[in-house]
Amino acid sequence: MLASNQQVSNALDNLFNREQGLYGRLEDMPLAWQTGHRRRMELLAKLDIGDVSDKVCLDFGSGSWGFACLYPRLHSCRYAYGMDISHKAIEMSVELTRRGNYAFGQNFRFLQPQGQELPLPSESVDLVFAGEAIEHIRFPQRFLRECHRVLKPGGQLVLTTPNRDALLYRTQDTRYGTSLEHFWLLNWAELNDAVSEFFDIEEALGFNGSIFQDMDKAIDEAATEEWSRQFEARPDLASGIILRARRKASAPGRDYRIDWIPESRIAIAGAMQILDLAIGLKVKMIDQPSASISFDCPPADGLAIFMCTHAWSGYATINVGSESRNVNLYSKDQGWLPLVFRNVKNGARAEIRATGKKAEPALAAQVIFSDTFSYSI
Repeated sequence: MLASNQQVSNALDNLFNREQGLYGRLEDMPLAWQTGHRRRMELLAKLDIGDVSDKVCLDFGSGSWGFACLYPRLHSCRYAYGMDISHKAIEMSVELTRRGNYAFGQNFRFLQPQGQELPLPSESVDLVFAGEAIEHIRFPQRFLRECHRVLKPGGQLVLTTPNRDALLYRTQDTRYGTSLEHFWLLNWAELNDAVSEFFDIEEALGFNGSIFQDMDKAIDEAATEEWSRQFEARPDLASGIILRARRKASAPGRDYRIDWIPESRIAIAGAMQILDLAIGLKVKMIDQPSASISFDCPPADGLAIFMCTHAWSGYATINVGSESRNVNLYSKDQGWLPLVFRNVKNGARAEIRATGKKAEPALAAQVIFSDTFSYSI
C-alpha cells in the first residue's frame, strides 16, 4: 500500500533535510528547466489578478522556500497562508517568511493539511495559488472542491502544473512529468474539465520547461530561451500550464468523498513481492500470468486504482465489473498511473493480472499495484 500522509511527510522531511534540498540547486539543473522556471515566473507576473494588498492569499504546496516564492506578486497581500505536507518544509518556510520584508509582515501562518482537506474555514480566502502542486495530490477533484469551499465569492485560483501530453512527449507516445511525487498528472483537456467544474477559467497560458527527456541537457541557452516561449496561447502543446480561474457562484454539489479500500480486503493469488520505493512507499509486484490482485469495490460513483510505472513494467489486464482494460505500464521514469472506473454504481469485483508481456523498450513485465479508493460525488 502507498504510505500514509504521515509516512509521505516523513519521507519528504528527509529530502528537505539534505544539503541540496528537495530538488537540488536551480543552477545545477538542465538549461531547459532553468529557462522554463524563469518563463513560468514571467507569465505568472502578467496574470490579471488585480490588487491583492487587501486580500488573504493561500500558497498551497509552498515547500521550504517561504511564502509564494514562485509568485512574488502575492507578497503584497494583507494576510498570507502557506501549506505543505512536509513538517520540515513548513519549519524552513516559517523562518524564511519571518525574516522576509513582506507587506504582510508577521500576518502569516503555515499549516500542514491532512488528507484531501484544506484546514481553513469556508469562504475565508481571496486567492489560492497552487504552483506545481495539483499533480502531487491524490485526487485533484477533491482538492478543487476544497479550493472552491475556502475561497470567498469571486475568489481566484491560480495554478501551474506539467502538461502530461506535452507535444514532443506525445509524439513519442510517452508522458511528461513522471515522478514518484506526481500522483496524478493531467493533460490540458483533463485539467480544463476538472477546473471548470468549480471555476470559470479566465486565463490559460503555456510555457516550456522541457524539450524531450535527455535533449533538455544537450541544447544551448539561446535555444532553450526561445523554446520556453513557444505555445503561450496553446497550453495543450506546452510542457507547462498556467491558469487563472474565478470561483463559480455555487458548486455543483459534488464533494468527491474518498473511501480508501483497506489492505485487509485486498486478496493476492500467486507469487507477489513487496517493493520499497524511493520515498518510503511500499507497493505490490506481480509478474506471472498466474498471479492476480483482487478486491471488492462497494457501490460508489467511481473507483481509482493506482499503478506504478517504470522501465521494468509490462502489460496488465485490469477487470472492474464488466469493463476490461489492457494497460501498458511502461515508462522510462518511475511514476504513477491512476486508472478511473465509473461502472461501479452497484459495486464491482476488481482484478489486476500480469500478462507476462511487455512493450519493446521495457526491461521486464512487472505489474505493480499501489492502492485504491472509491469515491462518491
